[in-house]
Amino acid sequence: MRSRDTDDTLIKTAARLGSPSVYRLAKALDRPYRRVLPRVKTLAEAGRLQLVPAVKGGRTVIQVRLPKRNRAALPAPFPVTWSRPDGNVPVETELAAVLMRPSFAGLLDASRRFGLARVEQAARELAAEGDWNPGARADAGQLLHNLRIGHDRAARQN
Repeated sequence: MRSRDTDDTLIKTAARLGSPSVYRLAKALDRPYRRVLPRVKTLAEAGRLQLVPAVKGGRTVIQVRLPKRNRAALPAPFPVTWSRPDGNVPVETELAAVLMRPSFAGLLDASRRFGLARVEQAARELAAEGDWNPGARADAGQLLHNLRIGHDRAARQN
């Protein structure tokens, strides 16, 4: 695994963990701190990550964050509309595909792109049609509930 793959893995892991310290990021990657820190610094210099000092338990730690412009640019977990690689798919079709095979990453991506209210509306429409697998419906409902909680918490913090 060379530099580009390592960088992408590092950024995705940092995004998944939220705002981890460099030590926590190194542990999650199962790599030594002394190997992770230089890559993190290089990515910070390139503008792909931000290094933010914070005090935790009386110690100063360096937290790793994604810059605001990269937060919405995280790739979807898999292309749900793979049969139309040109991306020329109606929004309703894409949302239905994400809801039929719900995953947290897929629903998070859809809520970032189309808004959480639009994803919840699509879920209600899909439920009203009655074609939705009960297991997928329950999973999507729980994931949307968790996304709503996170959305509300983020709104209170800002």
